[in-house]
Amino acid sequence: MSIKTIVVTITEADEAARVVGTALDLAERLDAHLVGVGVKRPIAVPVYSMGAIPDTVLEQLDSAEDERLGKLREAFQHQVKLADWAARSDWRVYAAPMAMAVAEAARCADLIVIGQPVDDNVPDDVAMLAGDLVMNASTPILMVPNIGAKPIAGGEALVGWNGGREAARALHDALPMLRLAGKVTLVTVGGDAVVSGEEAAEYLARHDLKVTLQHEPSTELDPGDVLLNLAADRDARLIVIGAYGHSRLREYVLGGSTRTILDHMTVPVMLSR
Repeated sequence: MSIKTIVVTITEADEAARVVGTALDLAERLDAHLVGVGVKRPIAVPVYSMGAIPDTVLEQLDSAEDERLGKLREAFQHQVKLADWAARSDWRVYAAPMAMAVAEAARCADLIVIGQPVDDNVPDDVAMLAGDLVMNASTPILMVPNIGAKPIAGGEALVGWNGGREAARALHDALPMLRLAGKVTLVTVGGDAVVSGEEAAEYLARHDLKVTLQHEPSTELDPGDVLLNLAADRDARLIVIGAYGHSRLREYVLGGSTRTILDHMTVPVMLSR
């Protein structure tokens, strides 16, 4: 597998330097085309007020949304220009609920890059974007932390491994990213995944990756916290995990370890399901 098309979406212009910057760095190293995606949110009108809101108000709301998208496009294009990648990029706008729009944009892409929400006050569709994409997109997702992100290339990558299907999918999807790393550490937590961890490490080695297998004992810590602690101790540049989730009514709920990592990440995290 190779990564030749990267989709990146931003929800605020201030995200562009870190999120689009990370996507551009990967595009240059992987010789990939970059697609910037702006999402035009549908105007939310309560059912009880349908027909009661003047057309002029709806037009103002629509105009404000177009203005917001214009600022996102300008921020994206500024980063692309700085990187001299304009000829290998384009900007597209999708009018749909956010996760649906990004998933649609990425159907013919190899990687989705999004930003970690900056705080708890973001709109619900931004707060839930990672979980919604995990459940709906067919493309692996890279989430960029809101602070502390460093270039992935040349650093250490930590791969969480438990022998499950999601972990195996993440391992396969991450191969192009792992080739950029200076070192790959496959991390198992507890004793159940030791044997399959050895097989997974051998698999990576056959792809000419410099890989170390590290077994961590079971403790009261969530496996997500174990990976985060290792990333901090070793100054890792990337965490790769199989994402776990399930649907609950109309919400998509991420599993505990996945949620722990996304809430407290300080390095980019690659998710596959």
